[in-house]
Amino acid sequence: MLKSLLVKNYVLIEHLEAEFGRGLTVFTGETGAGKSIIIDALGLIMGNRLSAGFQVHGDEKCVVEACFDISDHAMLQHLLANHDLSDNNELLVRREISKAGKSRAFVNDTPVTLQLLEEISLQLVDLHNQFANDAIRHAEFRLQVVDSVADTRKLSEQYRKQYEDFIRNKNYLFKQQQLLSQKIQESAFIEYQLQSIQETGVLSNEQFSELEEESHVLSNAGDLKTALFECRQLISDAEYNALFLLKSCDTLLAKNAEGFKTLAELQQRLSSSIVEIKDISTEIEKVDSRLVVDPDRLEIVNAKLDQLNNLFHKFRIHTFEELKQVELDFRNKMQDLENLKNEIESLQPAIAAEEKALQRLAVSLSEARELSFAKISELTQHMLQSLGMPHAKFKPVNQKSNELSPSGYDHIVYLFSANRNMPPADVSQTASGGELSRLMLCLKSLMSENDVVPTLIFDEIDTGVSGEIADKMGKIIQKLARNRQIISITHLPQIAAKGHSHYKVSKIEQHNKTITTLYLLSHDERIDELAAMLSGEVITDAARNHAKILLHQAESELKM
Repeated sequence: MLKSLLVKNYVLIEHLEAEFGRGLTVFTGETGAGKSIIIDALGLIMGNRLSAGFQVHGDEKCVVEACFDISDHAMLQHLLANHDLSDNNELLVRREISKAGKSRAFVNDTPVTLQLLEEISLQLVDLHNQFANDAIRHAEFRLQVVDSVADTRKLSEQYRKQYEDFIRNKNYLFKQQQLLSQKIQESAFIEYQLQSIQETGVLSNEQFSELEEESHVLSNAGDLKTALFECRQLISDAEYNALFLLKSCDTLLAKNAEGFKTLAELQQRLSSSIVEIKDISTEIEKVDSRLVVDPDRLEIVNAKLDQLNNLFHKFRIHTFEELKQVELDFRNKMQDLENLKNEIESLQPAIAAEEKALQRLAVSLSEARELSFAKISELTQHMLQSLGMPHAKFKPVNQKSNELSPSGYDHIVYLFSANRNMPPADVSQTASGGELSRLMLCLKSLMSENDVVPTLIFDEIDTGVSGEIADKMGKIIQKLARNRQIISITHLPQIAAKGHSHYKVSKIEQHNKTITTLYLLSHDERIDELAAMLSGEVITDAARNHAKILLHQAESELKM
């Protein structure tokens, strides 16, 4: 419930404060006094965006602050707790706007986003402004009325959540299928690249190094064999070869080494060198025997190296390790393809099951909604008749779709006729302004029975009506106020008289500027205000007496 409202420096409002209680609070005032400005200011703390051309009144920032009693609002307290906001029995909502138009929002002095502010305010206030009669032309509102009367709001919310999950999952599956199609097209190229790497037959860096060495040896086999032959000649095969000469030296040293320790050591070292040189000669012979001139093998080895070098060039790499990484990347992409196929195969039946469950829920929702149609039609027609439309006909119709939508299979249309001989047709095409006002009040009354929003604000819902009909509209609003807080801006004395409290909105000249003020009227002041609404500027005795009668009747009705 709204307890208080503070508005500073908003359009024509310099400073305005109001306190509210339970029941019906009415606002009256001349056209242009600023009644709707107050409602617009209240809209700011409900998360509404700034209107084009908005200006801050005065030199200081604009502040709109509202205090709510939420002691009986467990759902809202749960929402506040989820966002780490204070969950005491009072909720303070504030909106600040600088001269430059920069806006900030606070809940219990904690900064919040406009999105969260709107989410919170939707559980606090239902604002029916001067343009809300057009809501009946919107499918979402028509559905809200039906869900409220049918008590299917929770089922509708459950369906909507499952529908959003289904659409999100369905869109994800579609994107994955598109990705799979793209990857399948790429896979032929990847398989070709992998095949070109595998055809080299080289599996490790060691094999690659061996191939390079073998290519070098085969390319120089003739020169190598010539060099090896000459080495063997010099070491052991020529007439005066190295081994022959070293052995002669060894013999001379051995003859003279006796008794000469240093010479004996040199002779020993020479003997060891001769053994090593013999072994080298043997190894040279072995290498020479294995070394063959093989043009065919050289061609095979060079072909493999050419393949590898071409791959290096193609992939813009320089080492075999980089080539192996390229191969690994290709294999990972092929594995990604398989993983994607498996994911899609598992998603398809799961999403199909989601859709079937959603279809069953949509059918249940349709059945429950349609069961309420007769009640909605009967109650609405009864209220319309009491509001001076004795021949009114009102009928909800479900123009079902074969496709699931956020509202299930349902598309609710309201058929309406105000006259005896006129068949009901789409309400958006048949109802006048005054008829829409009365119809919207009836529908709001139906919704109020199951609505958890504690405060309902009517901004001139009585447009287009007067006299006895206005009195009957006032009684409906008065009845609504028994179970919730109602704030009504009205230009009709019949409705204004029924308020528990009555504020007058005025526009005055002060310090060479025009400002809007708000004043809580006393009992006698209410009589004067009602009389002025009845007779105009010149308040007659008859108007004052009529005002007293209206106020007395309303007070008597409040006690019933």
